Formats: sequence, structure tokens, C-alpha cells
Amino acid sequence: MADFSKNNEALDELKRAHAKEIAGHVQEHNKKYSALQVEMLNQVDQLKEQHQKEIEKLNREWDKKLKEAVEAAKKDEQAKAQQALDKLKKDFENKAELLNTKIQRLSEELETLKNTVKEKDKHIKKQEEDIASRDSVIKQLELEIAKLNSIISSSGAQSSSLAEEIAKLKQEIIQKSTEITSKD
Repeated sequence: MADFSKNNEALDELKRAHAKEIAGHVQEHNKKYSALQVEMLNQVDQLKEQHQKEIEKLNREWDKKLKEAVEAAKKDEQAKAQQALDKLKKDFENKAELLNTKIQRLSEELETLKNTVKEKDKHIKKQEEDIASRDSVIKQLELEIAKLNSIISSSGAQSSSLAEEIAKLKQEIIQKSTEITSKD
């Protein structure tokens, strides 16, 4: 009976350690997932804000250069003013194209972050499946111990052979516990 109590204590200890380990993994992955989402949202907000500022800056530059071109047109020939305006327009288009390229690059980075989040989700799911598999092994061992305890209580003559069987089960439990620990 003392061996039975030790077996139950060992099993309870394994359960507590397993539950603590699972909670740690879940918390760690939840933190990482949340951090990735916050980072992604922050980058989107920064991109929007930066885009708006650059548009405003370009609009201010455009307005300033346009006014200068109008004054030059009044002073100089109409043709020179048109050339300056055309140059300003080309500069604006080039800057707009550069801005669009930058937006495209940032969009691709955002997509990469989304893919990273998806990969983390897959990893978390696999770990949850591993945990479920370990729980199944523990439940099977608990059932075997319960059967042995039932046999021990119903037959005193078989106790020595059952003690050997319990010792073997203890070894299996220790081995399974070691395997579970090494998988982590």
C-alpha cells in the first residue's frame, strides 16, 4: 500500500509539473503573439502617419515651388515659366513615385509580419497537440495503476507478483516522464 501511495504522489507530482510547464508555454506564446500583433499595428499606424506627413510636406513644397514659378512667369517669359512648372511637376511625380515605392516596401514588410504571426500560430498548435498526446499517455498509465490497485485489493496472494508489476510500471512512469521532459 505504501508503494501505491508513492505511485500516486509521483503521479500527482508529474501532473503538477506538467500543468505548470503547459501554463508557462501558453503564457510565453501568448505574449509573443500579442507582441507581434501590437508591433504590426504600430507599424501600420506609423506608416499611415508617415505617409500623411510626407504628403503634407510634398504639398507644402509643391505650393511653395508653384508660387515661385508663377512669380517667375510674371517676370520672365511665359516659356521659361512653363519649363520651371514642368520641372516641378516631374520632381513631384518622382517624389510621389519614391513614396509609392516606399509604401509598397512597407506593405511587403507588413505581409511578412503577418506570415510570421501565422507561423507562430502553427507552432503553438503543434505544441498543444504534443501536450494532448502527453496527457493521453498519463491517463493510460493512471488506468493501469488503478487496475493494479484493484487487483491488489482483491487478492492478497498475488501481491508479490503485483509488487513486481507495480515496480515495472513505476519504471515506465519514470521513463515516460523523462521522455516528456526531454521533448520540451
